Amino acid sequence: MSNWEPASVVKAGSYPLTASLDPNLPNMPYIKAPYSIGTAVRFASDSEIVSPERPEGDRRGLSRTEGVHFGTVLVGPGGGEDWHEHLTYYDIALYIESGSLEIGIRDGTGDRIEQATTGDFVKITPHAWHYWLNKSDAETKLVWFAHYHNRES
Repeated sequence: MSNWEPASVVKAGSYPLTASLDPNLPNMPYIKAPYSIGTAVRFASDSEIVSPERPEGDRRGLSRTEGVHFGTVLVGPGGGEDWHEHLTYYDIALYIESGSLEIGIRDGTGDRIEQATTGDFVKITPHAWHYWLNKSDAETKLVWFAHYHNRES
């Protein structure tokens, strides 16, 4: 017998991770309105995250188990996230379904800014400092994918 889950369809709006994010939340002060999460799905295993950064992940409300999470996000004009980094135990990717985002990336050579538009993917690795912001006059629709794991980067 396989441990694979059967195929499933999750209807839009059927499992909201959170209806909207308040930019004044103490655990996520970098989030800017207008920004809202739509449908979100979590596929997690029973394997607990054992990273030394786990207490910080708990404080941020992140997954405690290995798995894949994904969802939809609507980012209004001016919405996005300020400079921040992700913990060692998760990677994230954004797919721009429609609209555009300004993506700030900080690396050993300094800061750079790139534009991500409809059809683009953005990969964000653990501890990569970055921001994203909708600087257009129109709403941007994203699909986000997060992979939580026990390997250190």
